[in-house]
Amino acid sequence: FRVFLSLPQTIARGIVFLIALLTGGTMAALIAYLVGLPLLRLSSDYFGIATLGFSVMVYTALQNSDQVIPTMKGARGMVGIPTWTTWSWVFWALLVIVFVMRHLVHSSYGRAIISIREDEIAAKTMGIDVAQSKATAFAVGGFFAGVAGGLYAHLFGFLHPSTFNFIKGFDPLIVVVFGGLGSMTGTILASMLFALIIEGLR
Repeated sequence: FRVFLSLPQTIARGIVFLIALLTGGTMAALIAYLVGLPLLRLSSDYFGIATLGFSVMVYTALQNSDQVIPTMKGARGMVGIPTWTTWSWVFWALLVIVFVMRHLVHSSYGRAIISIREDEIAAKTMGIDVAQSKATAFAVGGFFAGVAGGLYAHLFGFLHPSTFNFIKGFDPLIVVVFGGLGSMTGTILASMLFALIIEGLR
């Protein structure tokens, strides 16, 4: 701790911010994995209904979170979050995520996930643990969502439960559909175009 305190403020803040982002991503991945174990065993329609129900539960929990963690402020929203997110943080986070995802997709585990997407029954016949693979993929997505949430929180300095309501959950679906299912490049371009259109309409 003495070495850490002796560092310049900018470097020390960057280290703290990086640890916070990784911790938030890890917690999100753990929750996604635990939630995904039972939910991902459901078929597509039932999975959608269960996911919707879980999102309502999370929203209600956040509205009353101040009863357990006073600093979360519940329905009043979290205030006083330091605004440490910059364009460089977002840019390098995007590069790292794309690098990791590209290597994950082209790995043997990534090919197993792709085979599940293409034909779940055939993947199961080939000996792939479909439920475990889905839950792990869900956890990886949760980790990146947690990192993105950390960057978002430290960009605006304020978080409210209504910021992540049911309607907001359609944004990733819109991006994935317009970018093309299974296309990483298309998804990135679609997300940039979607952000530009939303901000342009304001």
